[in-house]
Amino acid sequence: MVTPKDGMTFEFLFSLAAFAVLIVNVVVMIKNNSKTDAEGVVKANLKLDALCRDSSETRLDLKSMKSDIEKMTKKQIEHDFRLEKIEEDLDSACGRITKLEEKEG
Repeated sequence: MVTPKDGMTFEFLFSLAAFAVLIVNVVVMIKNNSKTDAEGVVKANLKLDALCRDSSETRLDLKSMKSDIEKMTKKQIEHDFRLEKIEEDLDSACGRITKLEEKEG
């Protein structure tokens, strides 16, 4: 056993060794936590990238659908106008036919 005459006591050496082990343990824990945190950040970034891609695709789909709806609405308006014109022409033709039938009869 080490005596106080030798300059360092056994308790001091044991405390120093325990402190060194504690430092190594803290460094290893920090390294593991950093690795775990980094993995978590990478996973979160991958999920965000996928979400952004999905939302971007959805945005493009919505724009395309809006464009299609606008085209269909425009065609519907044109068809409604044409139908009104056809109805007017039919009414006019029916009126003329009625007048011709009255003249003949």
